[in-house]
Amino acid sequence: MYSEMTNRLLVGKQKNYSVAVTVACVVAMAVILAQLVFTTVFSMCLVSGTSMMPTLTDGQYVLLSGSDKPVRGDIAVFRNFSDGENRLLIKRVVAVGGDSVSFEKNADDSVTLVVNGERQTESYINETMKDWSGVHYVDEPFIKPGDPPITLGADEYFVLGDNRNNSTDSRFKSVGAVTRDKIEGVLLAAPEAGSAGEWWLKLLFGIK
Repeated sequence: MYSEMTNRLLVGKQKNYSVAVTVACVVAMAVILAQLVFTTVFSMCLVSGTSMMPTLTDGQYVLLSGSDKPVRGDIAVFRNFSDGENRLLIKRVVAVGGDSVSFEKNADDSVTLVVNGERQTESYINETMKDWSGVHYVDEPFIKPGDPPITLGADEYFVLGDNRNNSTDSRFKSVGAVTRDKIEGVLLAAPEAGSAGEWWLKLLFGIK
C-alpha cells in the first residue's frame, strides 16, 4: 500500500513537472515569436550628432515604423549617398510631394520657412534659423533665402534638422529633396536615455 501511494505521488509530481515545462516552453516560444514579429515590423536607430536637438539627442535610441510615407511634421530616417558613402540621416519632414518650399529673410536677419506660401511657426526648433548661403558653409546650397519656391515631386520630401544652424539637410545639395525609396522609417518613440523605455527597447532588439 505504501509503495502504491509513493508511486502515485511520484507520478503526480512528474505530471506537474511536465505541465510546468510545457507552459514554460509555450511562454518562451510566444516571447521569441513576439520579438521576431516586433523586430520585423519595427526597427531601432541610434541618433548620432546634434542636428535634431532639442527633440533628439546624440546617443539616443529611437523606435521606427517601417513606413515610407511620412507626413508633414514626422521625423524620418533615410539613406543619403554623398562623398561615396551611404549614411542614415534623421530629420523632420517639413514638406511633402506637391508642396512648394521657400525661405524668407527677415529684418533681423533671421530666416523663416515658407510652405505653400504660408510662413511656418516652428516651436520645436533649437534656435532661430539663420542664413546658410554664406561662404562659411562647406555644402553648396540647394535653396537659399530669397530664392523662388521649389515644388516637390510626387514622391519627394523636404527635410530639415530641428537644430537648424547645425544641420546638413534638404537646404544643401548633398541632401536635397529626399525621394520615398530612400526612406527607411518614421519615428514612433524616443525614450529618454537611461529610462525604462530605453531599457525595454534595447532588450527587444538585443542591444546590451
